[in-house]
Amino acid sequence: MKNQYIFPGLFVLFSSSMAMSKVIPNHTAADLVLGQADFVSNNAMPVPPSATTMNQPYSVAVDPVTRKVFVADRGNSRVLRFGNVENLTNGAAAEAVIGKMDLTTNFVAALSASDISAPNSIFLDRQGRLWVIDSGHRVLRFDNANTIPSGSAAVRVYGQPDFSSAAPGNAANQMNAPFDLWIDSGDRLWVADAGNHRVLRFDNISNKPNGANADAVLGQSGFGMSAPNTGAAGFQDPYGVTVSATGALFVSSTSQFRVMRFDNAASLANGAAANAVFGAADLTSTGGGSSASRFSYVYGAGVSPDDSLWVNDPFNNRLLRFSNASTKPSGADADGVLGQPNFTSSDSATTSRGLNFPYNRPFIDVDGSVWVADQGNTRVLRFPADTTKPSFALTSKLPKKNKTKRKFITLAGTSSDAMGISKVEYQINRKAFVNAKGLENWSLKTKLRKGKNSIRIKVTDKCGNVFENPAISISS
Repeated sequence: MKNQYIFPGLFVLFSSSMAMSKVIPNHTAADLVLGQADFVSNNAMPVPPSATTMNQPYSVAVDPVTRKVFVADRGNSRVLRFGNVENLTNGAAAEAVIGKMDLTTNFVAALSASDISAPNSIFLDRQGRLWVIDSGHRVLRFDNANTIPSGSAAVRVYGQPDFSSAAPGNAANQMNAPFDLWIDSGDRLWVADAGNHRVLRFDNISNKPNGANADAVLGQSGFGMSAPNTGAAGFQDPYGVTVSATGALFVSSTSQFRVMRFDNAASLANGAAANAVFGAADLTSTGGGSSASRFSYVYGAGVSPDDSLWVNDPFNNRLLRFSNASTKPSGADADGVLGQPNFTSSDSATTSRGLNFPYNRPFIDVDGSVWVADQGNTRVLRFPADTTKPSFALTSKLPKKNKTKRKFITLAGTSSDAMGISKVEYQINRKAFVNAKGLENWSLKTKLRKGKNSIRIKVTDKCGNVFENPAISISS
């Protein structure tokens, strides 16, 4: 088995057979908090800042190789870098800071390559480079982000001609209040240029010089335009971008209360229309609301390697999960929810299960866990994927010496899991698996062939975890 990236910012353990998708149970509890000492504290805006405090956390990312955690601490105009997540405990201290000289400074002396202002979003690519959007209407790139010391300078800038400029604009080499970014597997930079109501695409970004032009635009028919638009090709305040392993681009059109999907996005011409939409009935409609298929605004979305789209619905204080997002039809219901006990409630809470105005794109790490900047609670939370296999027990007695003269055999047993059992199946003599009768208490009756028979029993929980027992050998 070998560690391999499948697209920047995310990787999986890849072998001859792909592991089953990891699912987070609805309304599960977070298992790690940063920025606060515990899950019930909300100490907001401490002055001066420190290695353990935050002020308006807006974005989070975890490096898939070093497992270090990065947080865009917008209110302190900095990006915090924490150590390997396996060694972190609640309220842990950051090990370094990017965008400031030390961990106790939040004053912006002068916009430069090493002094950032109010970062909106961050992204870590497969080369260990940190990409930052800040309020200077620009995108910055910091190389070797996992090891550089505090106060290190960026090596590239886009949206501006140099590291000291900060003027907005709508030309091909300008931006106006950009909010989110993504680097896809084809080395393309995507930018949600919210103030210009458009998404920019920069091809071959690793080799582009400072201040380079974008290669394509969505949301507008060309460069130089910035009016909000409606319909299948228009955005209103696009606050989020994310790209799936299939090449589908998802754009969070915040003021239209919807997420739009563009299939095969890298090949699209300027101003192309979307193929599907979540949060609204169709591509000509505007969404709005609190249900399994509606959002109250949307501040970003993140997609996992298994094609689950997590949508940030801050005014409903929740995250929604859409499985198989690259093929899901317009207007579909969400398949999961975090931050709320159901799809209709929207209360904020300062608990391990609650959220208070979560911000920007959720991040899905290599374990399948979801990280979110819980901005209203001044913290970052990690919601873990359920990876515990269901339990299994055979309660019926087997024939003496596993031999019988009967043509049929009946077996019974029990199974259990904290999240519930989805199905119990059995297989005889390498034939197709079929469902047993029952779940927590199950039974099966199957015909035996003359000679040796092999029976396998497989239990699957509601999060997709599988227990498969060693084969039971019965001779008839």
